[in-house]
Amino acid sequence: MVLVAVGAAGLYWMNQKKQKQNLKDEQFLAQEFVRKNPSVIQAVGETFEVYPAVVVGQVPVRYEFSVRSGATVYAIVDVSRVSGRPEFSLACITPVSIGYRDSSKHPCAQSRTN
Repeated sequence: MVLVAVGAAGLYWMNQKKQKQNLKDEQFLAQEFVRKNPSVIQAVGETFEVYPAVVVGQVPVRYEFSVRSGATVYAIVDVSRVSGRPEFSLACITPVSIGYRDSSKHPCAQSRTN
């Protein structure tokens, strides 16, 4: 009985570790998506840095990256896993940081004057 419990705990731990690594890999892929996205390049130029800003949820459905090239803008990236692997889409690029947004509104529907 104890051996079964130890085995189950070991499997759970290994699964958790694998899930964390998968999410870390996914965040890297999302960051690369932003770095190579034509709309981001058009908005900020070809020389810029991408920093992860916010991950929404335990299993993210949206990533947010701060993109710095002179002024900072924020790339909002949605992720879908319907196919079993992450697929990214750029929801928007906004100049409004998370601290200045109304959480009851979609982040892409806000401006500095909202």
